Amino acid sequence: MKPTCLHELFEFQADCRPSEVALVCDGECFSYRELEDLSNQYAHYLRSCGVGPGILVGLYFERSVNPFIALLATLKAGAGYVPLDPNFSLERIRRTLKHADVPLLVTEQSLSKQAVSIFQGSTVLVDTRVARISKQSTDRLSPKDSGVCSSDLCYVIYTSGTTSQPKGVMAEHRNVISFVKAFNEVCQVNEMDRIYQGFSLAWDGSVEEIWMAFSTGATLVVPSEEIVGFPNEAARFITENQITYLDCFPTFLSAIEQDLPTIRLLLVTGEPCPLQLVEKWAKPGRRMLNVYGFTEAIVNASTAELVPGKPVTIGRPLPSYESYILDHQLRPVSPGQTGELCIAGPTVARGYFKQPEYTAERFVVNPYNEAGKSPWLYRSGDLVRSNKDGELEILGRIDGQVKICGFRIELSEIEAVLLEHPSVRTAVVNKVIDYEGAEKLAAYVVPDLSEGPFDQDGVLGLLRTRLPDYMLPGYLDLIDEIPTTPIGKVDRARLPEPKRELPSFSIRDSHGKAVITTPASWVTARSRPKLNQE
Repeated sequence: MKPTCLHELFEFQADCRPSEVALVCDGECFSYRELEDLSNQYAHYLRSCGVGPGILVGLYFERSVNPFIALLATLKAGAGYVPLDPNFSLERIRRTLKHADVPLLVTEQSLSKQAVSIFQGSTVLVDTRVARISKQSTDRLSPKDSGVCSSDLCYVIYTSGTTSQPKGVMAEHRNVISFVKAFNEVCQVNEMDRIYQGFSLAWDGSVEEIWMAFSTGATLVVPSEEIVGFPNEAARFITENQITYLDCFPTFLSAIEQDLPTIRLLLVTGEPCPLQLVEKWAKPGRRMLNVYGFTEAIVNASTAELVPGKPVTIGRPLPSYESYILDHQLRPVSPGQTGELCIAGPTVARGYFKQPEYTAERFVVNPYNEAGKSPWLYRSGDLVRSNKDGELEILGRIDGQVKICGFRIELSEIEAVLLEHPSVRTAVVNKVIDYEGAEKLAAYVVPDLSEGPFDQDGVLGLLRTRLPDYMLPGYLDLIDEIPTTPIGKVDRARLPEPKRELPSFSIRDSHGKAVITTPASWVTARSRPKLNQE
């Protein structure tokens, strides 16, 4: 029978290869049959707690086997899950639980004090109820028993968005099954693969990792918290555990100093991938993919094969994903022109939980739904264009640029140029306000000192030749590491105050007004272009 709910993909593999290893965690191996039996017992217990279709269960765990058992059990019981990361602030977790109307929090004793402080509903500490759970049946709940169907929610994942208001993306079983099928058509994961589980369950990248493993009979390998946050520790773990599949942020990959000889499929996601990473990591016998997508369209929407010497793009849509490049009135732009990327197809999520206005803004009626299969269009807010090879090039956000003196600037463009220099391991650029109230750009660099001292003149020269004057940073600070969020993305809010100010001069407009301040060390004899303010 064709699976219609997400957990049925796992159940199929448990039936086909019960003795094969499904999960490795804390030095323990769990077979598909063992994980199936445990999650069935948990599912029966959750049913006795009132869990079923239409219910959202909060999952609040440290890294261990427990969150994966609880996740499977929640789905088997017919409910959806709301993942909560212990690294997030208690206030953020409290707000998420309240907004999602979660009636039951499943957690563990080590987090009980935090749970009590943030949640007033029913709480299940699984490690204190082992005896009761172990008495439950290992029999599988049928769809008739649980009442779950393909249009029910399987999870709600909260993203920070562009405002402080929490934004919970509602994913249905059928959405995620469509993604899993489409993504594996590209990745070709098989039962021999060992997949690194590095992303927080509170980020949708974990959905990819978990279900690329559990839908194919592969093995999911879970590192400890002490390993997952440190790239070189993670690299040793990956090699020792014979990992073959790794998805990570380019920032994470750039910090790894050793090779990863066991990796056959390397994916980068979440941030622009500099060409120098492709030159270093794309090797014979290893596929390297640039993966791009949205929580609202279920994890990944497009992929690009990364090859040394070839420009980095976000590639082409996954099978069954329909992509459109549209203007502000949802009309197609001409080939090669810039427009907003919009996604349709069976993976488009239901919308945002309890936010009908915001849902109506982003999820609109699809005017190109000729076959009647894709009624909704997700407006991503990302600016893209299609190149001559038919691949998508991302140019930034409709709402994501910074402005300095009226000039629109994409920080990622400056970062990409910085990363081209061999003295730069990782880099991030931020907009700051100096003591006089002037807006400036501050560049933060983690230097690569393997070939000698940091080459500041070379870095400044590269920026000068590649960027217009108004995009040149006024600060260049060397730091030990780039601060990141709990899911691994750059956290610009935690960057230090810039200290290393570069000598500057003023560029003036036709009326003699100073409109931008640029490091004097970058002045050349060439004539400057006219500066057109928006």
